[in-house]
Amino acid sequence: MAASPGGKVLESDKLDEFAARLPGIEAPETRTLSRSLWHPPLVFLLVLECLAKIYQQAEQ
Repeated sequence: MAASPGGKVLESDKLDEFAARLPGIEAPETRTLSRSLWHPPLVFLLVLECLAKIYQQAEQ
């Protein structure tokens, strides 16, 4: 990872110095995107069809 742009190798004797600089270091913005399984219409329709077949079999 240290070879990637902006990466650094930390020496164990300089950890305190690094910890003191942490509040001033900019971190990249990360976002977590989540999407419900039910949002795609085809998945929702598939579930409805399965439930309808189960209901039909229960009536017989």
